[in-house]
Amino acid sequence: MNSGQECKKELNFIWDEREVTDGSKTTKLPTDNLDRGKYAEFLTKFLESKNEQEGYVLNINAEWGAGKTHFLRNWHETLKDAYPSIYIDAWAQDYSDDPLLAVISTIIATLQFDKSGYDSARKSLYESMPGLIKAVAPAVAKGIVWKVSGIRVDDVTEAAEQADSHDSKDDFELKKLTAETAGKVTSALVEDHQEKSQSIQSFKIHLLSLIKDYKYQNKIHQNKPTYIFIDELDRCRPSFSIELLETVKHLFDLKGVIFVIATDTGQLQHAIRAVYGNDFSGEQYLGRFFNRSVTLKSPHLRDHVANLPQYQDLAKSIDQKPGCFWPYNINTELALPELLAGFFENYDLPLRNVEKILDQLLAISLSVTTNKCADLILMTAMCCWYHTESSFYRRMQAKKFRDDFKNYNAGDLLEKNNLDTRHIMRTKFSISFNDNMDNVRFTGVERRIRERYKTLPVHNVLLIRLRQLDNQLDEENIIHTLHGSGRELDAKTFIEASVIEPLHREELLTIDEYFDLVELATIMD
Repeated sequence: MNSGQECKKELNFIWDEREVTDGSKTTKLPTDNLDRGKYAEFLTKFLESKNEQEGYVLNINAEWGAGKTHFLRNWHETLKDAYPSIYIDAWAQDYSDDPLLAVISTIIATLQFDKSGYDSARKSLYESMPGLIKAVAPAVAKGIVWKVSGIRVDDVTEAAEQADSHDSKDDFELKKLTAETAGKVTSALVEDHQEKSQSIQSFKIHLLSLIKDYKYQNKIHQNKPTYIFIDELDRCRPSFSIELLETVKHLFDLKGVIFVIATDTGQLQHAIRAVYGNDFSGEQYLGRFFNRSVTLKSPHLRDHVANLPQYQDLAKSIDQKPGCFWPYNINTELALPELLAGFFENYDLPLRNVEKILDQLLAISLSVTTNKCADLILMTAMCCWYHTESSFYRRMQAKKFRDDFKNYNAGDLLEKNNLDTRHIMRTKFSISFNDNMDNVRFTGVERRIRERYKTLPVHNVLLIRLRQLDNQLDEENIIHTLHGSGRELDAKTFIEASVIEPLHREELLTIDEYFDLVELATIMD
């Protein structure tokens, strides 16, 4: 083909928010706040150097929720006007009994063009598909034995097993398997193997011809590689995932075709062992398919939380109810993600559970009426306890903390080693108040209270709040001291006042109401 008509197109790896359409489905891709476009740009330059090879397979590995789909979709959208680029959602094809057919149909649908002069390549490809599908079908050999000999392989196997179990092999005679029949079967199987190889090669030739015509039609240089992105493989049925790899591997050696396959490798290895047994090495198995593997680093959890749709819904709910949540006027762009990420990191929650808890917090926030006030710190802690420390959560729910906490005062809270971690989960981050106690920040560095005692560990906040809700604090005396003669406040007064003064009112949720809301929210698992 004449490559002189090539239309050079600039690739933009700065990924702003965009909508992508796949058939009748439209998906919104948020802005790339993790700056992963630079990784796609780097990999594109690397993979272009592999264009002359007989195929190349790159694995993109990342845990669930780390942004594999966002990365692959944006990468595909960036390339599709300058390269032949096909995006395949394996999860959406999981209903199919034939993974290879699902992949091929997506490839053909993507490489469509209008001019009828190029239909011959597509027609030839269609004609070669039955041969390819037959070639990779595992049951074909059994069918050949049946056709040639009239004997079903499964029947022979079952009969042989029964003979073994009775230790009477002499009683089992395969009368139909004469030397002549066995020779016919062998000859047919050899012939079938040759036909399979020819069918696979024929399909590859026609597919490359279609790609070549597509490049010419779209003014893409013939030396440009073709990208085939396969996403969501780890979400599929184990049998579907394995069969997809085992069948699509026949296309992995197509010259100038680059496969990019996204997986949560750890989860996919579990699926492989579910099929082949616990002693089977999933790592070695997957290594047979991939030339190289790239692991997407998990984002900073605060940034990840702030970019999740579940968090954005939660922040909107909180912003729409000013005065209903403490800390008041919390910055939902910075301070609230810091708070949530602090808890999620503290309890080592997987990203799947992070999204679940955000949805549960949203449900709770929507249920808090405007004449009530809830503590965001306690709400978050209780949801985390529910998922990570169920026995501790149930102990708290039964109010067994009363005797444990009643002897602690704010002075004790200055000495973090005095806290009995058997009774309250230690957190490794702190809250800082400004002069007016109307703005807060959270930090991952737990430090002693200084600067007029404006910073304290979050687990101390929880302890004070629980004592307050259980009427174990003399609120009137604390508030009176805070607004007294203007003298310098001692540590005890400042700490307790910083936490309880904003919620020193009748509208404060009771401890039972907190637990009721958590119980309601966690029915959504």
